Amino acid sequence: MNLVLRCQYGSFRTARGIFNCVMLVVWAEVSVKGIRLRHTDREPVVILQDYGSGRCFGLRVGAASAGEIILEIEGARPVERTTADVIRDVFTVHGISVTRVELYGDAKTRARLRYASAGIEYSLEMNAGDALALAVRMRAPIFAHADLVTARCERGALSEAGASEYLALEPAALR
Repeated sequence: MNLVLRCQYGSFRTARGIFNCVMLVVWAEVSVKGIRLRHTDREPVVILQDYGSGRCFGLRVGAASAGEIILEIEGARPVERTTADVIRDVFTVHGISVTRVELYGDAKTRARLRYASAGIEYSLEMNAGDALALAVRMRAPIFAHADLVTARCERGALSEAGASEYLALEPAALR
């Protein structure tokens, strides 16, 4: 795994008082390899690959997010702008850059959009599918929490055997 360490600060309240803590979080950089549909329910799954280990895992997303990712992978431009296009345009006009997208959680994967403006960094919690669509559209790096990568890969990495439960929507298949 190609790991990135990031220090996060926080505080929490207990019966004994407020405690400040520093936590070291390990992130693995991943890339979008394509979209597949599950045979069982035809739900779109974004296939992510860990740069370091090469392991792939799936992340369920909504149809709109999957559509936006497919459009970007294919280089197609829709007649009307997508939500990711509008956000990208607003960010560009106002000098805001997306520094990274972070995926975390296990049962329900969430995302954190990290962005900067005028030297100040901000973060925004958002739906994982929307964050992935925006990251692909803005060519921003995507990082997954190392525990998420490990848990998803242990549950069933997308090997040749495990991939049979999915319908491929790889870019060449869409032409």
